[in-house]
Amino acid sequence: GGNASSLGGLDLEHGRRLVDTTVSFFEKHPYLKGQLNAIRVDYKDSGTMGWSNDHEVFFNSKYFGGDDFEEVYKGRVEWGFHPAGTTAMSVVAHEYTHQMDDYMTKQLGIKRGKFSDKVLREVAKNLGMEEDACKVGVSAYSKKQYKDGKSMEFLAEAYSEYLTSESPRPIAMEVGKVVEKYLKKVHK
Repeated sequence: GGNASSLGGLDLEHGRRLVDTTVSFFEKHPYLKGQLNAIRVDYKDSGTMGWSNDHEVFFNSKYFGGDDFEEVYKGRVEWGFHPAGTTAMSVVAHEYTHQMDDYMTKQLGIKRGKFSDKVLREVAKNLGMEEDACKVGVSAYSKKQYKDGKSMEFLAEAYSEYLTSESPRPIAMEVGKVVEKYLKKVHK
């Protein structure tokens, strides 16, 4: 089917930033272009800024359309919920990283767990750290677990820091290195 994308009444400035961040992510991950059916901006009265499900990504216009979005996000960074050095637009990279996680899980034929679990194991080993310490080292949100993916938020948080922070911390840098290694392996 066609690609359904709606910018749900965002003003031009917010819409442009969302599109710019999207374009830069897809330049780095062109294979996702065929994977994603829709990018939508919808209003949801909740604390969730964005969410990702099967081949679709949603951004909450409650935040993305708000003048105080950067301030709200910065507050969350200050109390450690999101990684140091990230910005509101890191939410965009975060949600696309979930799609990349699903894609790489399929590409690598991973049967148990997800690509993100593999990345966490390898990063922890490379840095000589416990997996939980890696999660805590990224952000509070990176510790969140779902039944289908124990490390999904770890990967999304750390990789979005790697891509969008002006000075990614060592864990995020290591995550970026490991992800890129597997991307090269899949796209020879």
